[in-house]
Amino acid sequence: MHLTTLFTDLDGVIRNWADQDGDIEWRFGLPRGAIRATIFATHHLNDAITGAVSDAQWRQGAVERLRADWPEADAAQAMTAWSASAGSVHQDVLEVIREVRQRLRVVLITNATDRLNADLLALDLHREFDHIVNSSTVGIAKPDTGIFSHALEACGISARQAAFIDDQAKNVEAARSLGILSHRFEDVETLREFLTGQGVVSGND
Repeated sequence: MHLTTLFTDLDGVIRNWADQDGDIEWRFGLPRGAIRATIFATHHLNDAITGAVSDAQWRQGAVERLRADWPEADAAQAMTAWSASAGSVHQDVLEVIREVRQRLRVVLITNATDRLNADLLALDLHREFDHIVNSSTVGIAKPDTGIFSHALEACGISARQAAFIDDQAKNVEAARSLGILSHRFEDVETLREFLTGQGVVSGND
């Protein structure tokens, strides 16, 4: 079967994040690394990206844990500052995705909270995908293969009709285990090479 659909990750592929943590932590009295260690603690993150708690609840929980560990810091202001950005768009990758979309359906599969739609709007990415599979809506997060099965069913296609790109090896292997042609994203050049090999974009001259 021919490819009909490209599944793509968001963070680390299309969206980048600036390293602003150290400055924020310094300004509000937190030690280096405190914010990420707290908010991305596995259990709490999993609750947020599978929809067990809202984005607001997830961030407020992090504030409370930061306050408990560093009572002299201004945890609320630190989290507000850390949460203000929606990241930035990797424009070269977006151009490749747009080129793919001239031939294939493009579906976003991302581990995200219920803030995703607002972020896509802020980044002007809300019109760049034919369908969005948000883990917090589905209730299943990568690398659980269930999220890929959900996407395949939603699109009405078989695994052999899909390709997938992600920057995390564990997610790539999960998709590959279902028979989805998968590529681990490292840079735009190798991404284009992968897609050129499938005949869905042109190679660099």
